[in-house]
Amino acid sequence: MLSPSGVPIRRATPDNKYLDAAGNLLNTGLDNRFTALSLVQGRVASIYRERFQYDHRPVWRRDHNYGLDLNFTYRTWFVRHQSLVAATYGTGHIDNDSSNFVVNNVALLQKYGYQTVGTLGRVFTYPKDTIKAHIAREEVMRDANAPSLQRTLTDNETFGVGLMQRMSLLENRVILVAGGRIQKTESSTGQWNFAQQRVPTRTLQEKTSRKPGLSGLVKVFQREGSEAIVFANFNQTYTPVFTIDQRLASFGAKFPDRVARANEFGVKLDLNRSRVVATASVFDNEETNYLVTLRDDNLGTVTGRPDQNYQAPVGTRTSKGFDLDVNFKLGGGLEAILSFGMVKTTLADGRRAEAIPADTAGALLNYRWRTGPLKGFSAAYNLSYWGTSRLNSRTYWKIDGGQRHNVILGYRWGRTDLRLRIENVLDERHPQPSSYDQSIAITNPINWRLGLTQMF
Repeated sequence: MLSPSGVPIRRATPDNKYLDAAGNLLNTGLDNRFTALSLVQGRVASIYRERFQYDHRPVWRRDHNYGLDLNFTYRTWFVRHQSLVAATYGTGHIDNDSSNFVVNNVALLQKYGYQTVGTLGRVFTYPKDTIKAHIAREEVMRDANAPSLQRTLTDNETFGVGLMQRMSLLENRVILVAGGRIQKTESSTGQWNFAQQRVPTRTLQEKTSRKPGLSGLVKVFQREGSEAIVFANFNQTYTPVFTIDQRLASFGAKFPDRVARANEFGVKLDLNRSRVVATASVFDNEETNYLVTLRDDNLGTVTGRPDQNYQAPVGTRTSKGFDLDVNFKLGGGLEAILSFGMVKTTLADGRRAEAIPADTAGALLNYRWRTGPLKGFSAAYNLSYWGTSRLNSRTYWKIDGGQRHNVILGYRWGRTDLRLRIENVLDERHPQPSSYDQSIAITNPINWRLGLTQMF
């Protein structure tokens, strides 16, 4: 694959071929992710693929969203009520071009300087000195002998209505909140046929989701300027899934949406007129219909292809952990916020879920000059830390954690706010939690952003 600037970005198309120092092929399976480690460990001298390609991925999107909120406050005996009714309506159109321009013809590969053996090419990606760079995307789009031109048009229409009821009693020492939301989504998706150049056949889908919830808090301690609150939340939501089933028995069907149930308990302390505010909570969440990657070991009876991997909504993902944050107002314009959290996210097979760090931490120090010649100026330092994480089912590799240091300088004069944000001031590169081994995210180098906000 090539970037818009022409710099090559390699990916497995199709599978990697591993050669030893003598030029012998080490892996012969249909999917290199299942190659036995004993066959390749310590023996790989070079890696190649039989083609290269440019992936064309422009997306055009247009959305219109409307909302209406009605809030009512009233009393019944010693209970104070607050009712919120919310209604939403939205429409959207997405035009997604996902074409692939593939070059695997022997003559074309030789034209670009790649090695060929018989009727197959060898596009080497390792060692690094064998990689050929500076191939323009326009050339690949022009010469592609096996293009796959795909374009998906999607129209969505969403209706939603929600209700929340809040009741407080005993002078706001006990607060109960209950609510729910019903949302209906209708979507129409069509795959453009480039060969026939006609209006695509549309697939209509309709779904209705219900998300009930219940929460409450009790002030177990209250004194002038200080209070302690115990709270609990029980909620349910869903994560839309757009992945299509590749199993023969249900080929082409959309997998069901993932349903998530959240259970949280915690305590909040507000001390000395909010000079110290701390919140701590523990949670135990569960998500069903989670997609699990499996392997078709039974001679291809599931997918039609032996050794092919496929997905099935048979998993349950659990997330258990805790969060803690503390806000200090130290006086003289100095404020500090510290946070720390740990989470153990486990899939049905016992593995840790991808792209979720095991622990996170953050710190923010901010000082604002309120008097003197520097009045209106502010300076802040921000630290973000994330622990180890894992990739998804392709490799399950463990990714080291990292950190990022930022500095924010600002000046406020009247209704004008000028702000300079310097990210990654130490100019260090660290891996970020990611899902796919071929596209691991890395922190950006040092960069500056200058913003001006004018209030009228």
